[in-house]
Amino acid sequence: MKKLSICIPTYNRPDSLKDCLDSILISKKNFPNFDLEVCISDNSDNNLAHSIVENFKDSLNIKYKKNEK
Repeated sequence: MKKLSICIPTYNRPDSLKDCLDSILISKKNFPNFDLEVCISDNSDNNLAHSIVENFKDSLNIKYKKNEK
């Protein structure tokens, strides 16, 4: 099985992150032969991105990293 990693940097754009994850979830059906992972690097100064990631964690393989600076 092929592995596909999608890496998303984010900074105080929770709506854009949600739209992106929605799009990946929809597109996932078109890539049944891929082991899909989503890597998110969060530089935000709030926890909104983490809340959005929590909503998708059961349907997408997400690696989430909250950066301190």
